[in-house]
Amino acid sequence: MCGHTPDRNRLLPPVSYSPESRLREGRRRERGWPPATRAQFDALRGPTGALLIGDAETVAQKILYVNEILGGLGRITFQMGVSALPHENVALDRASGNARRKTIPQEIFPVGRILPGKRCVIANRKDNDRKENRMNIQNKTILITGANRGIGRALVDEALRRGAKRVFAGTRSTLQHPEKRVTPLALDVTNLSQIQRAVDEVGTLDVLINNAGVAIYDDLINSDAIEQHLAVNFLGMFKVTRAFLPLLRRSNGAIVNNLSLAALAPLPVIPGYSISKAAASNMTQSLRALLASQGVTVHAVFLGPVDTDMNRGFDIPKVSTESAARGIFDGLEKGDEDIFPDPVSQSIAEGWRAGIAKALERQFAAFVPQSATKVA
Repeated sequence: MCGHTPDRNRLLPPVSYSPESRLREGRRRERGWPPATRAQFDALRGPTGALLIGDAETVAQKILYVNEILGGLGRITFQMGVSALPHENVALDRASGNARRKTIPQEIFPVGRILPGKRCVIANRKDNDRKENRMNIQNKTILITGANRGIGRALVDEALRRGAKRVFAGTRSTLQHPEKRVTPLALDVTNLSQIQRAVDEVGTLDVLINNAGVAIYDDLINSDAIEQHLAVNFLGMFKVTRAFLPLLRRSNGAIVNNLSLAALAPLPVIPGYSISKAAASNMTQSLRALLASQGVTVHAVFLGPVDTDMNRGFDIPKVSTESAARGIFDGLEKGDEDIFPDPVSQSIAEGWRAGIAKALERQFAAFVPQSATKVA
C-alpha cells in the first residue's frame, strides 16, 4: 500500500504520441519504476486489485495508464475515496533526479482502488452513489417493522401517500388499518419462526425499513438492559435483514435502518440504547459495503429528537413523527446513504459526510473482495 508519486511526464508520455508509441514508451518507463509501484499494477491480476495513493491528479494519471498498459484485463472498476492513515510517499526530486522518501502524517488524502470488473469507471463517487441509490416509492412493496405506533405508524401512512403498491406492517400486537394496501404482519424481530413466516407471506419486496426498537433508561449497572437493547435494536435488525435479503437481491431493493444520533455519540441516560444503535450503525456500514455489488442499497437514518413515547420526558424541541417519516422517505428517494431527516440531525449532516469517520468507511469498503456474494 505504499504510494508512489512520480513526475507525471514519467507516468504518461506526451499526448501527441500515437497509441502504439504511448504503449511502448509506457512499458519502457514502467521498468524504471520502484518495485513498490510495479507491485501495485501486478496486484491487478489478483482479486483485490491495487491501491493507489497520491494527489488526485496523480491517481487519475495512474488510472489512465492502467487503462492503456493493462488493457488486456478488460474493463476496470475505479473506486475513488480518501484515506486517513499515515503512509510513505516516494517522489522524484526534480533537481537531482534522485528518488526521495518522506512520511506523510495522518491526514486525509485521495486514494483510489482499481479492480478488474464489469462496471464502468466511476468519475464522481458521491454523485454516482446518489444516482444508483435513488428509490421511487410509487408502486413499490415495502415492509416496515415496529409499525404499530410512533415513527413506524407514520412511515406506513407516508408510504401510502407516496403511492406504495403494498405496505406490510410488522408488529408484535394486532394492527388495524383502514387502507386495503396495508397488510398487517405478526413480526417480533427477536422471534426467528415469526420472521420466517413473514418472509413466506411477503413473497416479493422492494424496501425493508428496520424501525422496530426499544429504549430503556439504565446506568450500565444491569447487564440485562444492555442485552435487551442488543437483542432488539441490533440482532433483531440483523436477523430480519438476513431473512429478507434474497427478496431484496431479486428486486434490486433497499434496506433502511432507523438509527439515532446516539449511534454517533452516546446519550448517557440511555447508554444501553446508545451501544445497540452504535452496533447497528456499524452493521449498516458493513452491509452497505458487502451488498454494493449485489444491487441492494443500504441506508442509515440518524434521527434526532422525535415526539415519541421514548422522548416524552425530555423538555427539548422535537419534530413530529409525520415530519420524521417525510424526511426518511425524502432521503431514500434522493439516494442518500446517510439520511438526516430532522432539523437537529441535519445540523451535523455535512460535518458527518465530510468527516474522518465517513472517510474511513469509504476507504475500508475498498477492501471487500469481488467474490463477496452473501452475508452470513
